[in-house]
Amino acid sequence: MTSETDKRSFSIGDKTFEISYSHTIDHFHDHWPRMRTCPNLIISYEYLRTIEQAPPKDIHFLYGYLTKSDGQVLGYYYFQYKRFNARQSLNYNHAHTLAQKTANAIKRTVSTCLDAKGLVFGNLLVTGDHGVLFLDDDLSEDEKWNLNTEVLRLALIHSKENDMAVGFVLGKDFEYAAVDRNEIDWNSVNVQPNMVLQMDPDWDSMEKYLASMRSKYRKRINSALRKVSRFRFVDVDVDDIEANLDWIYSLYLEIVERAPFNMFVLDKNYFVEIKKNLGDLCDFTIVTDGDKLVAFQINLANGDVYDAHFLGYDHTMLKSHDLYLNLLLNTVEHAIKKNMQTIIFSRTAMQIKSSIGAEPEELFLYLAVKNKLLNRFVRTAFKRLNPPVVFDQRHPFKERREL
Repeated sequence: MTSETDKRSFSIGDKTFEISYSHTIDHFHDHWPRMRTCPNLIISYEYLRTIEQAPPKDIHFLYGYLTKSDGQVLGYYYFQYKRFNARQSLNYNHAHTLAQKTANAIKRTVSTCLDAKGLVFGNLLVTGDHGVLFLDDDLSEDEKWNLNTEVLRLALIHSKENDMAVGFVLGKDFEYAAVDRNEIDWNSVNVQPNMVLQMDPDWDSMEKYLASMRSKYRKRINSALRKVSRFRFVDVDVDDIEANLDWIYSLYLEIVERAPFNMFVLDKNYFVEIKKNLGDLCDFTIVTDGDKLVAFQINLANGDVYDAHFLGYDHTMLKSHDLYLNLLLNTVEHAIKKNMQTIIFSRTAMQIKSSIGAEPEELFLYLAVKNKLLNRFVRTAFKRLNPPVVFDQRHPFKERREL
């Protein structure tokens, strides 16, 4: 893999553009937007460098710097290389019944076919389509699509020439299905929805937030809060994170080991680097019961959007202390204090997230496999590995005005 910057020109219609690629963000140190001015923290120099400094195993990076022919900066691209081995990423539930054994057998059979290195347009560590940042607000959706397609095509050529050839490309977490065109034979795959809470401007305190709820949901939350009344929720700095790092990482791994599917495992030092690099835009909370660390969570302040990032907890205390629900409520409290407009709670645990007001937003993956025969069966394979999640959407609030 080259460590140099690779520049390539291309034209769309009568306009010419130049895209520069590099496998390290430091090559764009003087050009990449910084977190205090970047419209999207997840594409900022500081956040992307955090991942590069403490990368998940077997994930590598590709950055793109797009300019017009006159040198004017048009946008920034972020890709990840990842070897996708579905069989290794799946965690199989212990099978007791014939139906469970059959389900596991199907997963093993399908997953055996999915073992290849891929180029991901976006960021596997976060929910959302964080693969590109355009600086020109006047670009139409058609123009953006054409630019993305050409930049991706050239990224594949660059990858092959630098011994990083891939078997598939993945665009993640878009709010609409892929456009039906011939440049890339995309499969649009429905995935678990993103759970999002739109904040009410009247919520200037947790009391106001709770007062907006129907009685049974408010009682449920108050009961959960009482169960952790002796716990301390403390926002910590880098020194505290380093002092408790072994404990923090063990709680994170408890979550990983119980997840039905894992695309990556975070590097241990990620938990230090993210606070070190993002400072007060990263809220790192640890929860203690006396001298014992029972949970932690990381939330990111991304403009007026609050991103629930990573967490971990002592599974033995999960039900007895409504630990997960209390971590969600801690995120809400932080968002209220910071006057956030939206909380991104990400995927998983959708029902409990809906019980505090989050609602699902549909997301799509775009997937194209270079093997044309296998590409035809991608949609079926993904349905087997990631069946639709059915959950009972809760409606905890009294009548809410349009936000």
